[in-house]
Amino acid sequence: MNNINVLVLVGNEPLAKKLTYPDGRTEYKGLYYDLWVEMKKGLLNKYRFEETFLENNNDTRVIEVIATGKYDICIAPFTPNYKRLKLVNFTNSIILDSPSILHFRKRTYFTTLYEVIKDVFITPLLLILTVGSLVAVLLYYVDSERWGKLGIKKIHHFRKAFLTVVSSFLSETGFLVETSSLYLYNIILIILILIISTIITVYIQATATNKVIELSKEGIYNRQNIQDRHFVTQTGYDDGEQIKKWGGNVTYEDKSVDEIVKEYLKHQSKYDGIVLDKTESEYYINYYKYRYSNLMISYSDFGFIEECFPVNKNKINFLEDLNLQILNVQTIGFTERMCKEYRNASDINLCVS
Repeated sequence: MNNINVLVLVGNEPLAKKLTYPDGRTEYKGLYYDLWVEMKKGLLNKYRFEETFLENNNDTRVIEVIATGKYDICIAPFTPNYKRLKLVNFTNSIILDSPSILHFRKRTYFTTLYEVIKDVFITPLLLILTVGSLVAVLLYYVDSERWGKLGIKKIHHFRKAFLTVVSSFLSETGFLVETSSLYLYNIILIILILIISTIITVYIQATATNKVIELSKEGIYNRQNIQDRHFVTQTGYDDGEQIKKWGGNVTYEDKSVDEIVKEYLKHQSKYDGIVLDKTESEYYINYYKYRYSNLMISYSDFGFIEECFPVNKNKINFLEDLNLQILNVQTIGFTERMCKEYRNASDINLCVS
């Protein structure tokens, strides 16, 4: 039998997570590791596997140890690129993923409300007061009979006309209609006021809706707005290279992803976000959802990436056999089953495409 040295990267999703049970037993679980265990079943008649479990803090170093032959394969998601393909081979795509940026939403509900009031309501309010004054003068003289019936002092008649017009512009039209005389010129004036009121109301609603949508998206990164933004990621992450290609500044750190996330959460102003695979970002969103409810993911504009296992270039036969097993677990639906266990329902299509 051929010996295969297997490096299994340990950590949180999507890496293999070490579980320790009360009776002292230990077990490793995770999407890619569970897939590997299933693939391995079809290879045991030709290969003997020796697995080493290590925490990862540098993807570049992992590729190097596979290239030198210290290990023959690494069980963790890696994206093929030109530099890596010169050093190692890659299996067929196991699952598709997406580059993403894990970051904090930059606006609170109160700042959003303030911006909506400032940008949406101030100008219309000034317009309402100005136009309302002009229309109130017209209403005051055209429908002068109405004010004497109200039992208020004559000096307050214009104030009542002004309040009636302004309130109608803000959708309160009951008093305008109910106390009107039925002369034709009064009816025409009221219809005119109601038309203006409808236009103003629809305008304010539409503008407010657009503003809220705009503010809710502020801080969501895409290829056009990451220029000169400063992000952090683990050394060797190919996703970081893509963000740099689109104009972002990326700092690489020789730490585990978990350490990088914890440091970012403590010092939020140091970076604009963390570059991770989408599935990793989703893991931390769920993990910290009660402590950091304003964490969010930007990913929709960054495309998709293939996730593969890196294999030593001298293990061509093993690579071919492993690719058959990757096809097998996809064909029998095992990949989809594991994705349903570890991933959000919205990501299942990436596991079976």
